[in-house]
Amino acid sequence: MGKGNKTLGFIRRNLKDCTKPVKAAAYSTIVRPSVEYASTVWDPTKQAKIKAIEQVQKRAARFVNNNYTDRTPGCVTKMVTSLKWESLEDRRKQNRLCMLFKIQHDLIDIDRHQYLTPNDSRTRGKNRFFQERATTDAFGQSFFPRTIRDWNQLPTSATSADTVDGFRAALKACSAKI
Repeated sequence: MGKGNKTLGFIRRNLKDCTKPVKAAAYSTIVRPSVEYASTVWDPTKQAKIKAIEQVQKRAARFVNNNYTDRTPGCVTKMVTSLKWESLEDRRKQNRLCMLFKIQHDLIDIDRHQYLTPNDSRTRGKNRFFQERATTDAFGQSFFPRTIRDWNQLPTSATSADTVDGFRAALKACSAKI
């Protein structure tokens, strides 16, 4: 958050006279990566933290649109929508799911057999995983339990993708329907 705000301030000072596409590209290539760095690990669950991170993107939307005066409810959300930016929370969720896809298909060096247990045939849909019961919030909101919950809610068409790009496309199609 802090680094994202500082970087956004730097861009605001140095690119204030640039065009809207240049400002949007600067945000997408410089600020957003610093806000999303390692987000599959630290993805917050508390609404206050989620809101604070989303505020970075909302400030960026005001900067890109050069609109600091409009204070009507929902105006910044409309700006973000008009720029076709996904919420940072949705992006983090998609990144977590992609990481689980990579683990499942042995595309990264994490032993899937240690963390992922296939569910039995009574589960609806293919490619579902057993959800271990969490006795503490700290464990329940950690990467594997949280991501497995999200994974098991995906349609079979998404979880049975063959490639990472195919999986990302299926995720986008799922989120477009919602």
